Amino acid sequence: LLRDVAGLSVEVHATASKHHATQIVRDLSNIDKVDAILYVGGDGTVFEGLQGLLSRPDWERAAAVPFATCPTGSGNGLAASLGVFDPVAAAFTVTRRRQHPMDVASVLQPQGSRYFLLLSLAYGLMSNLDIGTEHLRWMGEPRFSWGGLCEVLGGRTYPLRAAVWPGALPVPRETMANKATQDRSEPSLLSAASPLDVRVSWPPEALGAPVNSKSSSNSNGNRAGREGTEGAHTETSSLLGHQKSAKTAHSSSEPGAGVQQGSAGLREDVDVEAGQGGVLPCSGLQGPPLPILSAMGGCLPSHLPSTQSELPPGWKLLPEEKTSKAQYFMAHNTQYLALNARLNPNGMVSDGLWELITAQTSGSCIDKMRGLYMLLQTENGDHVNMDIVETQQMRALMLEPLSGDRTWTVLDGEAVDNLMTYLEVHPGLCRALVPPGWADEPKPQDT
Repeated sequence: LLRDVAGLSVEVHATASKHHATQIVRDLSNIDKVDAILYVGGDGTVFEGLQGLLSRPDWERAAAVPFATCPTGSGNGLAASLGVFDPVAAAFTVTRRRQHPMDVASVLQPQGSRYFLLLSLAYGLMSNLDIGTEHLRWMGEPRFSWGGLCEVLGGRTYPLRAAVWPGALPVPRETMANKATQDRSEPSLLSAASPLDVRVSWPPEALGAPVNSKSSSNSNGNRAGREGTEGAHTETSSLLGHQKSAKTAHSSSEPGAGVQQGSAGLREDVDVEAGQGGVLPCSGLQGPPLPILSAMGGCLPSHLPSTQSELPPGWKLLPEEKTSKAQYFMAHNTQYLALNARLNPNGMVSDGLWELITAQTSGSCIDKMRGLYMLLQTENGDHVNMDIVETQQMRALMLEPLSGDRTWTVLDGEAVDNLMTYLEVHPGLCRALVPPGWADEPKPQDT
């Protein structure tokens, strides 16, 4: 359609393996001459392409290249959120060339791993419905319903600690490191133009046990990800110091029959050393600055405190009475996670904010019934109106998983290690092509 009907000049790159899209986009020459990038696939294809786009040395110019998505994958949450529901609509969107700013989030994990997200970060129930039912793919879509029944009726909770930088607070203009006396040979965090200038690291006491035996590291310390080890690794920075063991001592209950036990990071059925597994992290010498995270004086906390008074100014600790019984924990940018899952109905992709949606359970029969009803309401987004669900807007997030290997930390549908995780939103960093008539606005309220 684009070439034969619209008369556009089209260069086609077919992916041959996991993370090939990352390599293709990262290696594109003459990026200034590229008018648009169209990803034909699902959310995973866009995720891979985004890693390549923002890990380039010229990431600022690359981020200005608009992208579109043609929904041919299994989830297609990004396409649904942008009003593109089929390949014909995608082709029409490209020809109209209507651009809209798109927020992107950086996620940091030890040791120097950096990922870029467009959709969501998940932990707990929704992670297990996705990654934890991979062994039930033969069931088709019903696997998610079965997994949901097992999770909710089992009354499972996934303890964590989390702190947010509220959406009502502005991005800090002056960092704590700049307020203190510092060696002027060190780069200023305030004027940071890339992660090279954002000196965030772990304190010596946080440097811990060896890497999970299922993870492999190269000579620079890069961790192989879940879906491949070739192509998109870049030189490792000293962004977060040494990686701790992915396993923790907080595992308590066994998983149910319907949902596999989570691995704290890499899935047990993936042999990374054989070159078959793993999310490929952007180790991140290049990329957008991190003013909120760098405002903590250049050293990110290895663990979150149990009291608000111990947090740096501006950060808000989620109450322990809720996080200790957390069941549903998701940070969202887009409204849809899939075509039939409007998990964030009030989300906007260009407001510079993400929504953190949480729910907890006591395991009582009433809570289990409420949990089942909540899952049913996620199709149209009405679950956010339930009293057991809380939504808050944020600009940054710190998450400490405390559930051992019973669940996964999932970024745009890709599982990573259950380690300390730091997220910061970059307002309007990228440009998405959207169809005429599409509006970036919350779901209309029912009357």
